[in-house]
Amino acid sequence: MTDGLTPMPPVQQQQPHYPAAPPQPTAWGAPIRLRTANGVKYLYYYQILGIIVAILSIIYLVAFVGTIDDVEDIEDGEDIGSLAGLIGFGCLLGGIGFIALILALLGLVEMNGGKHEFGPDHEASVSKALILIVIGIVFIFAAGGAGFLLIGSDLVTITVVSGFISLISGVCLTLGVIYLILELVVESKKRLLWVGFFISIASSVVGMVLSYLAVSGNLGNMSTIDVSTMSSPLSIVSTIIFFIVYRDTHLKLESGEIRSAHSPMMPPGGYPPQYPPQYPPQYGQPPPQYPPPQY
Repeated sequence: MTDGLTPMPPVQQQQPHYPAAPPQPTAWGAPIRLRTANGVKYLYYYQILGIIVAILSIIYLVAFVGTIDDVEDIEDGEDIGSLAGLIGFGCLLGGIGFIALILALLGLVEMNGGKHEFGPDHEASVSKALILIVIGIVFIFAAGGAGFLLIGSDLVTITVVSGFISLISGVCLTLGVIYLILELVVESKKRLLWVGFFISIASSVVGMVLSYLAVSGNLGNMSTIDVSTMSSPLSIVSTIIFFIVYRDTHLKLESGEIRSAHSPMMPPGGYPPQYPPQYPPQYGQPPPQYPPPQY
């Protein structure tokens, strides 16, 4: 410089800082994994095991009646083998039921955690379902407690009281299963859910009436186990209906056909197109580079 002045260093512009964006999908239309989708998946698996348990229960009851009728001398080796096989079958049935219970609990936890993902109607429906399920569980214990408190009473009274309390429990639990996904399905599937509900209640009512007739001696030599075997097919039908609806809902959530309004989207390439610096940044986009840095 001829004027003797020292040249000024280039001005380094401070780049704006933006907070880190939350995890985003990298393909257009691929939503973040929703807790509701996880919950429906667990409950769908629970429905599968429910059908298996219902079918095996009928087989077990038939085998139980046949084995007890054939057992004449407990010291006979063949009779002991039959009883051991019956106990093993019962343990298998209990193990499958325990796994189904774990899946149901996981599903309920996920549905509760993600109930806000599909709007206020779905949130209210899931909240109602959880309340009904809790009430149903309380009535299950109440039915057992009523049977214990009525020890010494006649068998007819115990059967009627326990059966009525169990019926209330069944109504609450079945309604809970319906309300968990009622706002996620189309009208045709809603109607199918209510068909399953009425079949389930009809099964409980038939079982309660037949149990009363059996213990009061109006069905001859028919026992309550025979009655349970007769009313179980109706219960299986309702379980299959719920399985169909939950399977349909699970597949639609997995494919993205049922989509949450809160699910963020992103175009291919991982970042949206560049934007002018006067507009606010979008999530997942690096801070603007205007003007180009000076070196």
